[in-house]
Amino acid sequence: MMRDITARKEAEKILELERHLGITLNTVTEMKDICRTVFDVVLQLDGVDWAAVYLVDEKEGGIELLDHRNLPTEFAKRVARFGNDAPQSQRARAQSPTCFRASEATRETRVLYESEGVHAVAVFPIRFENHPVASLSVASKTRDGFPPFVQKALESVAVQLGGSFARANTLDALRRSEARYRGVVESQGELIFRCDDAGRFTFVNDAMCRTLGKEAADMIGNTADVYAYDDDLPTLIVHFEKLLEAPHRVAFETRARTAAGPRWFRWEACAFLDGQRKLVEVQTVGRDVTELAHERNSQSENTSDLVVIASESGHVWFANKACLSTLGCAGTAVQDMPLNEFISGLSPDQFEEMRRSTRLEASTAARGAHITIATSTIFGLDGNIFGFLGLGRDITEMRDHEERDNENRMYEAFGRMASMVSHEIKTL
Repeated sequence: MMRDITARKEAEKILELERHLGITLNTVTEMKDICRTVFDVVLQLDGVDWAAVYLVDEKEGGIELLDHRNLPTEFAKRVARFGNDAPQSQRARAQSPTCFRASEATRETRVLYESEGVHAVAVFPIRFENHPVASLSVASKTRDGFPPFVQKALESVAVQLGGSFARANTLDALRRSEARYRGVVESQGELIFRCDDAGRFTFVNDAMCRTLGKEAADMIGNTADVYAYDDDLPTLIVHFEKLLEAPHRVAFETRARTAAGPRWFRWEACAFLDGQRKLVEVQTVGRDVTELAHERNSQSENTSDLVVIASESGHVWFANKACLSTLGCAGTAVQDMPLNEFISGLSPDQFEEMRRSTRLEASTAARGAHITIATSTIFGLDGNIFGFLGLGRDITEMRDHEERDNENRMYEAFGRMASMVSHEIKTL
């Protein structure tokens, strides 16, 4: 007794093809790769000789040929694009597949099919979340129609393609967005880099690489502090610890080891936190302010005025020679010294007044000197307090003159009083 098992064998073949397709589609993300994977499968189905994938224009409603297998070159050119009202576009946007004989097509399309010997055509809409995104078209030159099990297999393929195309579109949009962002970042003159929570580089732009004289591959994964000077590390630590506090932004100036030697940079850093408010990454943007820093320092060093610059937290960043000499700190490392320790007569109340006011004038005795100081608040680009600028003047000599004058006036008054008393005694 003999039994026809052709249908069973075809069903097993289709199941194996569908399984292979599902596995492969999970590994590809490019549209063209998805199409090639699909064509490799559907062209093994009984009666399928040609295959093509069209993308649906979401705005206009028309369709455009994305890729094909076995279509003659001239034929592919003539069927590469259809408008919104064309039957081909309507079939691509339909809710269900359309199968028809070539002789049932419109006159122009029928002539085109007949010239290539096409007998049957089927269109399978590819949808994602019930929105048409593409269509799979197949043609047969050997059959007048497709067997039901082939149609069912092609429907299954179209269903799988919906998610694959949606994922590929999303990834493509992300790649284009990333390319635009990278183009903007790389075209900037500013130094831009990112570090993880351990201070290791995760991204550096071209300007950063050029400035430091390094390749990006040599920097990624290495810690950023190797490009800082040891004297500046305490300042960097203080500022980066402040990133854990709202608004998670800091601005500061510091030096960096560059290919051209030490350079001063103005940095703006922003922290990225995870759902548990833990630091994940820090993005920093820097601009070379070396010339500005040199000019500022030159001006401050050539003045008899006392110049001091302090951070928002009240730690000294810079003090000119006149200030160091007046306060008896020449030769002493004062960077990061608390301001009320550097200017020993500055009370906590006066410092708090500095934080509340944009300007403050005060007189105080510091380290044996009498000074008068005017402070101005420095605001960062983010509108928050960046630091304080103090301009002072040594009034010790003036105070000494005032004290001597007061003392002389006191002695003179005492002398006049003594004379008066003596006169009164004599007249008794």
